[in-house]
This record gives sequence, structure tokens and C-alpha cells, in this order.
Amino acid sequence: MRVSVVAEEGTLTVVITDRGRAFDPEEIGPPDLRAAPEDRRPGGLGWHLIRSTVDAYRYEPGTRGDNRLTLVKRTGEGKS
Repeated sequence: MRVSVVAEEGTLTVVITDRGRAFDPEEIGPPDLRAAPEDRRPGGLGWHLIRSTVDAYRYEPGTRGDNRLTLVKRTGEGKS
């Protein structure tokens, strides 16, 4: 796994590259946050957190298993 972080004026970009199994994040629905943790189906909470905290994301499955996730968060800092 590789992680890179770039802070530029007004944005923070994190790129995570791994060799995990490729998947389509759009197929992952929201978790049932009202259910008790022991009653929840495993999976999906990480994508819920990503979708609710970053301003943009892009997932690119690699053809050789080198998946890439780019997360962008606007910080509001920088020149106006």
C-alpha cells in the first residue's frame, strides 16, 4: 500500500494505491446506521465515511491489481 498526500492552496489530496481486489464503489449502498452494530451486515461503512467527509473521490481499478483511490477535500484556505 502506498499513500501520498499533497496540500495545495485550498485543497488536500490523498492518493491511496493498493494491490487489493478491484470492485465498483457505486455498487456499495449506504449502511443501516440505525441497526445495532452486531446486527449490521459487514462492509460499506468505510465508503459511507468517505462519501460524507470528502468533497470528491475517484476510484480507479488497475488492470494489474494496482487500485488507486484519490480523495480531495477543500480546506477553504488559500487565496481568495
